[in-house]
Amino acid sequence: MTDPDAALYLYAVVPVGAPLPGATGIIGEPLRLVERGQIAVLASGLPEAAPRISASNVRAHQQVVEESHLATTTLPFRFGVVADSEESFVDSFLARHEAALARKLADFEDLTEVRVSARYVGDAALRELVAASRRLQRLREAIARRPAAATYYERIALGEEVANGLAQLRERDAETCSASITRHARAERRLRPSDEDVAFHAAYLIEQRRVLAFEQTVEQLAAAQRERLEFELTGPMALWDFVEMDRNDLNGRSSSDLAVSTRGRG
Repeated sequence: MTDPDAALYLYAVVPVGAPLPGATGIIGEPLRLVERGQIAVLASGLPEAAPRISASNVRAHQQVVEESHLATTTLPFRFGVVADSEESFVDSFLARHEAALARKLADFEDLTEVRVSARYVGDAALRELVAASRRLQRLREAIARRPAAATYYERIALGEEVANGLAQLRERDAETCSASITRHARAERRLRPSDEDVAFHAAYLIEQRRVLAFEQTVEQLAAAQRERLEFELTGPMALWDFVEMDRNDLNGRSSSDLAVSTRGRG
């Protein structure tokens, strides 16, 4: 029997009656559904005051959400969201947001997320940039003919020119990639590249029935760009980049402000 006054760790909003994932929750706690009307929240008990940020706890949170996403519409909470008690959570958050969350569950039904990234092959970007710029070619030639101590300012100018040129090239390539594949998606969200070798990194909200067509389009783009870009496709996965709920949602936001939203291009 669960204690209605005990803290509650939250994973995701799901339809009422949704199946429980086979995974256990963080700290090995069993999962359960906290239900009200048309919606339920996938949760577990929390014997600690707050979940410790650790690789195992983060993995457990992600595994629960991903398994739930395979079985039903799942709106994730961020890692670390805790309600003071089941009773207060039902009486405040769920009572206040039941209708809005039911609409969001309907909005995201049969949708999944896929991430796409493209990384430049070796020094392809730099070679392409230099080949297209006589100014860069002249700067490199001038620096090569003189001692390093005498070319300090030229090397600074060269570095700035290269950095600006690479930024513009990444932007052009990102637009090209986006234009090729967004037609299969409901929405796109550009993600921050991990380093300067990444030309393009984005998440896509896709209907389940169109995932194969989306993947085939990415494969065709990768084949056309294979001399200069290497593509990586991750997913399908839970809607991490298009749905977010955090601690703020437990503290008085109106249903119209609830942070469960489609972001990026529609």
